[in-house]
Amino acid sequence: MIKITKNKLREAIAGYLFILPNFVGFFCFTFFPVLFSFYLGFVKWDLVTPIKFVMFENFRKLLLCHLKEIGSAGLMFSHAFTGNYIFCLLMFVVSLSLVFRFFLQQIFFARAKKKKNFLRAVFNAVPLVVILISAYFFIEWGLMMKSISQAGSNLYLLPQAAVKEAGMLIMFSIILLFFGMFISLLAAFFRDRDLRFEKVSNVILSFLPALIIAVTVLPVWSFSNDIWQANDAYFWQYLGNTLFLMLGIPISMFASLGLAVLMNKKLRGIVFFRTIYFLPSICTGVALYVLWRWIYNTDLGLLNTLLGYIGIPQVEWLTDTALAKPSLMLMGIWTGVGGYNMILYLAGLQGIPLDIYEAADIDGASGWQKFWAVTWPMLSPTTFFIFIMSVIGGFQGGFDAAYIMTGGGPAGSTTTLSYYIFNNAYRWSKMGFAASIAWVLFALVFVVTLFNWKFGGKVVHY
Repeated sequence: MIKITKNKLREAIAGYLFILPNFVGFFCFTFFPVLFSFYLGFVKWDLVTPIKFVMFENFRKLLLCHLKEIGSAGLMFSHAFTGNYIFCLLMFVVSLSLVFRFFLQQIFFARAKKKKNFLRAVFNAVPLVVILISAYFFIEWGLMMKSISQAGSNLYLLPQAAVKEAGMLIMFSIILLFFGMFISLLAAFFRDRDLRFEKVSNVILSFLPALIIAVTVLPVWSFSNDIWQANDAYFWQYLGNTLFLMLGIPISMFASLGLAVLMNKKLRGIVFFRTIYFLPSICTGVALYVLWRWIYNTDLGLLNTLLGYIGIPQVEWLTDTALAKPSLMLMGIWTGVGGYNMILYLAGLQGIPLDIYEAADIDGASGWQKFWAVTWPMLSPTTFFIFIMSVIGGFQGGFDAAYIMTGGGPAGSTTTLSYYIFNNAYRWSKMGFAASIAWVLFALVFVVTLFNWKFGGKVVHY
């Protein structure tokens, strides 16, 4: 039995009292707000009326779609149905064959291990069952389409009820197909991690038939704005805006790397240039956004003034839906090139041992050969960290620039998910709906980060 003396007890109490403010701050300003926001995702609350628990209604409104009213006459469209239907059935056979191959491999491996992994082998049968059910729904959909079609014609007259019923069948078929392939991918992940038996990349290729089925079937069934409409079309538009703005991440990373290589040269006054390039990161974001709003101004902006000298007419950088997002992307690249990414790359460059470069010089390597064989592999941990943090920041960012420079316009072309959360919470007082968007955004960031850690970590050299 451990004997606790008074001195040890006094020291323990003093230590707990010392860290108590941090615990109180964490629970009051981090843990409970996050927990409360999770609860808000399942309620309807506008800050005025009482909170109403709606379960998954917010997420259903956010992520799913609904069938448009098409009138009592029904929907008529023309399409070569039979050829596509047979082709998709062949793709189902290919998907089943691939998953069945993985299942047999695991069964044989479990037998070699004296059935120690029998349960894991049985787990691989689940994708087979799911894909068979998916194929059953697909066949039912085809039979239904054939039965309600006009004899001897490629015209399909579908009443409202038939549209809905057939749509549910094909929707369940495609969802189950991808779910079955996902389970197969999950099983391959554990095989690759623990048993070293089947590469995950091979199972990723098995998604190809499922993707072909989806691409082939969706146009046949006209899953478009003509029949189906998203419950919240703005969410998908703003998600697309967010992903589009994130296309500047690799450009900014490579530019930061190139600038760091230049700043790593041993030149007179190099510290001054490092400071100049890092200066935009020290300035407040609001000041930079106001400056760039003036640069992009259509009538008095610096950019249009310079373009006018060479005969180029005025360009509406922030008021044209086609140019607004690229303009914000360009500003973000300019801001991030000489910022913290450059500092991280510079630190990584200075941490590479000179012995490796000396060995490369002895082997007669050129400058580019030293970069690709020495510098780039040695910087892979830095690149991996910068990429993950940039992706997380890309999903969460975009609010301040759009709020100050464009107000989310024109026509919502620069509104990101974070801006959409702000509008729902603080402009329209839809706190529950805003919380559901925030948790969907968290799920996106979480999945993408896990994917990066799993597959991106394999190319990192420590």
